[in-house]
Amino acid sequence: MQEHVRTECPEVLVMCQVCNKEYPRGEFHNHHCIKDFYLEKLKNNSYEVIENLADKLILHRRQKEGLGLCSKYQCVEKHRSNFNQYQETMIAQNTENSACKCFRCKTVIAAYEDSYFCIYCNETYCPPCLGYCKYYDLEEMEQLLLK
Repeated sequence: MQEHVRTECPEVLVMCQVCNKEYPRGEFHNHHCIKDFYLEKLKNNSYEVIENLADKLILHRRQKEGLGLCSKYQCVEKHRSNFNQYQETMIAQNTENSACKCFRCKTVIAAYEDSYFCIYCNETYCPPCLGYCKYYDLEEMEQLLLK
């Protein structure tokens, strides 16, 4: 009798190890705990989850390395003091159709490629120096995820 109650009886309450709720053994197979719900949502939206994760990692990298800011300290200070009034970005996209040289890495940027400039000193920057790369290579992303 005790063996029946311990392993087979459909009326005995069984506790879910994830959500800590008790269900009768006979109904436990129909139980959808919050873990199952979120796993199903993640599987259904896996591309959006990975895209969002990549965006967050890129933002983290930019914040950690100080990317997206002018290399000149005076410009950064000026921007921080004016930021509360105007809420504008320090770096803007270059609309000129001429080749230019990146202030940080000294690479020549062709006229047809994207380039950016500081709104205070007009120095030009290439997208990689500002961290404006959409995707990491797989090894770099894997290393960030393992940290």
